[in-house]
Amino acid sequence: MVSKTTEMLDKILNNQKYISLISYKKNGEEVSTPIWFARDNNDVYIMTENQSWKVKRMRNNPKVVFVPCNFIGKIRRNFTDLQIHGDVEFLEPEESSKAEQRISRKYRFLYRFSKREKNIFLKITPTAILKEPEDQGACE
Repeated sequence: MVSKTTEMLDKILNNQKYISLISYKKNGEEVSTPIWFARDNNDVYIMTENQSWKVKRMRNNPKVVFVPCNFIGKIRRNFTDLQIHGDVEFLEPEESSKAEQRISRKYRFLYRFSKREKNIFLKITPTAILKEPEDQGACE
């Protein structure tokens, strides 16, 4: 049986190549970054360099928000009032194979050019899908 969250994520993320990932500085300030992603049911996988600022921010605060965007981070017109909240989990090297497989399958030759020794994989587990500004609550 497919959950309502999975159905919502299918509608929102299918055919999207980038998400705008919002992570938080220690002072609570939001920082938005466009990033590749791949899914496995409700799990959203991302890849980034181990020493990036977003990794440092997510180690301090694993709460994130994301929404579909274009390659420069501009939120897609249909999703300007949407927020998907989630929790980040840092995957150990032995757990990363599924994430790497999903991302490499989605981005194919582009992935080969971006693959680096310093890359790590993270899993985002969505916790709420919200519409703004009315904030009608989770759509789960």
